[in-house]
Amino acid sequence: MRAHLRCEVGGRSAEYILELKREGGGYVVSYQYGKIGSTLRSGLNKNTKVPQSWAVAAKAYNGTLTEKVGEGYVGEGQGSFAGDEPESVLSNGAGEDGDDDELMPDEDDESDPDFYEQEPEEPQLPTAFAGGYACELLTEIGEAEAMRYIKSDEWLAQVKEDGDRCGICKQNGAIFGVNRKGQPVALRPEVAAEYAKLDAKTFLLDGEAVQGSVVWDIFQLDGADLRQRPYSERLDALRRLVGPGSGLVRVVRSWEGAAEKSKAVLDLHAAGAEGVVFKLKAAPWKPGRSHSHLKLKFWESATCRVATKTVRKHMPHNSCALELFDGKRWVLVGHTSLNGKPSVKVGDLVEIKYLYFVTQLYQPELLRVRTDVDEGAATMAQLKHRANQAA
Repeated sequence: MRAHLRCEVGGRSAEYILELKREGGGYVVSYQYGKIGSTLRSGLNKNTKVPQSWAVAAKAYNGTLTEKVGEGYVGEGQGSFAGDEPESVLSNGAGEDGDDDELMPDEDDESDPDFYEQEPEEPQLPTAFAGGYACELLTEIGEAEAMRYIKSDEWLAQVKEDGDRCGICKQNGAIFGVNRKGQPVALRPEVAAEYAKLDAKTFLLDGEAVQGSVVWDIFQLDGADLRQRPYSERLDALRRLVGPGSGLVRVVRSWEGAAEKSKAVLDLHAAGAEGVVFKLKAAPWKPGRSHSHLKLKFWESATCRVATKTVRKHMPHNSCALELFDGKRWVLVGHTSLNGKPSVKVGDLVEIKYLYFVTQLYQPELLRVRTDVDEGAATMAQLKHRANQAA
C-alpha cells in the first residue's frame, strides 16, 4: 500500500511518499521526501531496516501516516491505514509467485457476493481521517510581556481552556472528533447531536473537549479552505456557524480593547483559570508554533506517568506516584491525591497541575487522564523550574 502526500500550508511546499511492501520474507516501510518538484530523498523506516512481520511494518506505516496527516499533509492514500495482513501484497507491480490476480474484486463486479451488501443506515466513525488536521500551538509568554498584547488593538484575548485538544469534523455525513495526532475519535452522543444541528454540509473546527466542546477556529466550511484568511475573519465565520451555542457546544470567550482585555486577565486569574491566550487578529493559520498565538499561564501543568499507587503517612490513602522520563530513565517527581479524582492505573498518562518544580512537583493536583498523547509527552523537559525555592 502507498500514500503520496503534499503539504502546502503555512508557507510549506513539501512532498512525502510512504509505501508498505513485501521484501524478502517480510515487509518494509519505505519513504521519499523533499520539496515539491525536486529530487526526493529516500530511506527505510527505522523499525523496518530489515524485513519485519506484517504487524510491525503496519504499525510503522500507520504511525508515520498519522504523523504526516497531523502535520497538514494531504493527498492520495491519506485516509488508508494498514489493517489485517492481506493474502497477497504487491511488490514491484507483481503478486507473489507470479500470481497476477487482483487483490480485490472490481467495485462494479456484480458477481462479487458483497456487491449487494446494504450500506449502514447511520454514519459510522471513519477508520482514518482525511482532512489534514494539525494543531497550531501556543507560545508561552511572561507577565511582563503580556501588557504589550493587552494594550495592542492588533491582538485579542481569549480564556485558556483546560481540556484535551479535539477538532470537530463533519465529513461524508459523519460527525466525529479528531485528536492531536490527527486520528478520528468518537464524540459524546449529545455533543455530536448538537453539532449535527449546524447549518453546513461539511466543516473542520479546532477546539477542546472540556465539559462538552469549546471551539476557537474553523479551517474548512462546505468545501472552502479558510486557513489562510485572517484569524479575525475565521473567528467571525465560526461564530456565525455555531451561533450562541449551548451548554455543550460553544465558541471560546474573547475580549478586545485594552480595558476589556485587562479586566478579563484579572477576572480569570481570580477565578483560578489556567491562563489567557492572545491571538494576532491578522494572522493566517500555521501548523506548529507560529508565534501569532500566545499564552500567559497562571499555573503550570505537565503530563506525567502513574508510577505506583501507594500509601504515604502524610497523604490521604488514595494517592499515586508520578514519574517523568529524563532521556535515560523514568524519574519520580512527586505524589498526588486521588481522592475525588478519576480512577487511574499504573502506566496511565495524567495531566497534573502544579505551582513549580525544584526536585519535586510543588502542590501537584490531578486534572484528568490523558488518552490523546503517548509516553513521549511525559518528559522532564516540560517542567518549569524555580531556583532557590524549597519544595
